[in-house]
Amino acid sequence: MSESPANLIAQRDELVQRLIDGDQRIKLGRRNGSDTGKWETGWIRLLRDYEQICQSLDSHGSDNRQAA
Repeated sequence: MSESPANLIAQRDELVQRLIDGDQRIKLGRRNGSDTGKWETGWIRLLRDYEQICQSLDSHGSDNRQAA
């Protein structure tokens, strides 16, 4: 059973915020000399989830204009 476009949009929007937050934390960690490898791996997983949701929205013909 596929999810409703409204639910997918909500998930997409949440992932966008998490991607932005993660990017900021990774940049701060790098500036502070932290090993950010695990954070980057997690960020890539979030990006893949975002891409998958966007593909699902495309298949629904829903608004998919928000970018990460």
